[in-house]
This record gives sequence, structure tokens and C-alpha cells, in this order.
Amino acid sequence: MQELGKKVLAARKKLNYITPDNVKKDALGQKILSCARSLAAMATSGVFQDDGSCN
Repeated sequence: MQELGKKVLAARKKLNYITPDNVKKDALGQKILSCARSLAAMATSGVFQDDGSCN
């Protein structure tokens, strides 16, 4: 999250617009989204399952 935050702040300083597509195309953004989906699935199922995306 810190790395993504740094990227967003750098883009903001340059006054670049960040679209949802930017996150979809970014490897770090994809890793964070994958981790979030994994955590959401665990929260709804109530079963711990480590798929490695949050490491």
C-alpha cells in the first residue's frame, strides 16, 4: 500500500489524472486488488485460506 501511495502522490504532484484503468494496468495495483478480493472472500466465508496474494 505504501508503494501505491507513493505512486499516487507523485502523480498528484505532477497533476496527472489517475483513472481506474491505470490501476488495472499496474502490476502493484493488481496485487493489491487480488489481496483485497482474497480478504473479502475469507470474510464472507469465515474460512481462512492463504492464497499468497497478500504476501
